[in-house]
Amino acid sequence: MLRSPYLLGSLLAGIMTGAPLRTAQVVGRTPPSSADSVTVRKYFDGMVSLLTKDGKTKTVRLVRQQWALNGGLKLAQFPQPGFLVVQLGAGSVTTVIDGKRKERQDDEFWTVPLGSVMAVEIGREQAVLEVLAITDR
Repeated sequence: MLRSPYLLGSLLAGIMTGAPLRTAQVVGRTPPSSADSVTVRKYFDGMVSLLTKDGKTKTVRLVRQQWALNGGLKLAQFPQPGFLVVQLGAGSVTTVIDGKRKERQDDEFWTVPLGSVMAVEIGREQAVLEVLAITDR
């Protein structure tokens, strides 16, 4: 459960892209089955207009999702494109972003810069990631 609100201002730091959604690549295990899966709940997916620091209006796509990832799962590349703000809502997760490996703590926030690759390794139990993504239209 998301315990802290996302700060929209932190999202404006990234440059957005309209890359298509990629399919999750599972490494070290067989592809997900119903008992060993990725569940995505979409809470918001729409266009929003933002005022830039130079006073111009920019329209971007904002996507708010919850990803439930079963224990032991390894994703070579997290499939959500764009500039990401991620919060670990539950579970044990290790990420590798641009070659930097880090174990994440409950309620921890982190960002994934535009164009970066985030690999995700889930601990023994299910993990829940709250994800906010910004992309160009």
